[in-house]
Amino acid sequence: MSGVPRTDDDGPAGRAPFSVRVVPWTGSEPDQAVVAVAGDVDMHTEGQLRDELTRLSEPPGRRLVLDFSGVEFMASAGVAVLLEMSARIEADGGSLALACVHPMVARVLSLTAADELVPVRPTVDEALGR
Repeated sequence: MSGVPRTDDDGPAGRAPFSVRVVPWTGSEPDQAVVAVAGDVDMHTEGQLRDELTRLSEPPGRRLVLDFSGVEFMASAGVAVLLEMSARIEADGGSLALACVHPMVARVLSLTAADELVPVRPTVDEALGR
């Protein structure tokens, strides 16, 4: 062994792979999408998050709910993407909300006041307006 941490295609050893995917949700409206986000949201993944949210926000007026139950860490780069995308989506007549946010991520959102601009709800159903 060389003593150098092993890396693979998913990034540094010990780091969960990052993913953004639409998940089926019973009762969601045609203009709504529930998007499961998993892994750390930081400078290494913010570009992927931005690209996926841009793609998923089409057509204009789409309402996105991000299920953050798989996100245990978010850096300032992730906060910046959420604020940017929320403003962009709202300008097009849509909305962005977060659901199932871990306490550490909720703290970051609170300290940056991002939770005053991007709604944070305890459950996906509440974020969908039910």
